Amino acid sequence: MRKNITVAMAASLAVLAVTAAPAAASSKAEMVKAADPSKKAAMAKWPADKQAAYKAWPAETKAYYWTLSEKRQKLFWGLSDPDKVALSGMSAPDQAKAWARIEGGSGEADARR
Repeated sequence: MRKNITVAMAASLAVLAVTAAPAAASSKAEMVKAADPSKKAAMAKWPADKQAAYKAWPAETKAYYWTLSEKRQKLFWGLSDPDKVALSGMSAPDQAKAWARIEGGSGEADARR
């Protein structure tokens, strides 16, 4: 069942990514924020595969990740890399719609456990 939710979530994100207008490029301040030493310390605790995946993301996606709550950061890791990039490039209203779908799907999975 979890796979069905993941597939539905990915399909929803793909639709939003295609229909959404691209968000403006991240500001320089956001890029600096992503390089914050406390973030580097947090990343140092991650397994090597997670660090490598993070390093492969575009700068906008990295900056967006750090704006998320801890709960959303965990959910973000469950998305495919293309979905992460698509989500980080969406407008704020489209991101809100996508997160409603992601968190709604997560709730269904938790209820089934």
